[in-house]
Amino acid sequence: MKFNLEFLHISLKTVLQISLAILSACSQETQQNRNTDEKSNAATNSTTDDETASKDPSNDESTCEGDGCKTTQTSMEVCKSPDSPLAQPGSIQEFIDLLNLLPKPTTINCVLQSLKRPLEITATSNRFSAQGATSQKSPRIFIQLKSLVLTFVPDGPEKNHIELAETTTFNQSIKGDLELPITETLQENSPFRSVFGGGEPACANLCHSNYTQIEAYSDGVVKYSSERIFPKESTIVPLIDLEIIREGCEGDNSQLCYFYRSLFDHGEINSFEFPKQAKSDGLPF
Repeated sequence: MKFNLEFLHISLKTVLQISLAILSACSQETQQNRNTDEKSNAATNSTTDDETASKDPSNDESTCEGDGCKTTQTSMEVCKSPDSPLAQPGSIQEFIDLLNLLPKPTTINCVLQSLKRPLEITATSNRFSAQGATSQKSPRIFIQLKSLVLTFVPDGPEKNHIELAETTTFNQSIKGDLELPITETLQENSPFRSVFGGGEPACANLCHSNYTQIEAYSDGVVKYSSERIFPKESTIVPLIDLEIIREGCEGDNSQLCYFYRSLFDHGEINSFEFPKQAKSDGLPF
């Protein structure tokens, strides 16, 4: 009887040890499975974030160097200024040539980034224009390049348009308009199609006066010059106000802020003033 009890005690002790070993092994395996699941979930989330980022149109980066351009996918579009005098165009034709150098599709932001610095700009809060300001953060912005003035609005229905004015005399300039993004090579008369596509000025004397025909193209498009009209001095938005808008864009990836980064983050920006003697009634430039 004593032998049997001792044998039973040893047997129970052995069973207990085996059970504890099994439980320990199971616990380790469960922890390993949890770690594997966590790593798998982290990898899945990372992949999802990357896929979401790649679908964001503001993550398309286009890099243009010299006369050759290449397009890659990163976190921000960057269009470098071409190694060419065209980076500072002085006429509508030179601006067309610049756009034809840039990667396609060519966006407003790419154009802003590609222009050689320093840039001279001013802005108006005037809303009464075919390309009028839409809010305090979206005034109409003028960039002066020699005899050429480009105008933009950061937001609103005309945010994808660039209006052009090439000065011919103190009181006259040739007007044009381009809608972006641009997906194909522009022709010489491309900026005049929407403005004078029917052979007559689109808004005639409602916008400007003293129209003079400069050139008629074979497809019916006509190039005109007309009176230069400048913004009222009371509507001019100081450069510091635009810089404050840019400073407020830290961490903001909206298209509005993308516009301001494209304008301010690629070199020196200065302000300019329109001639005081010119006609000024707040109508389009």
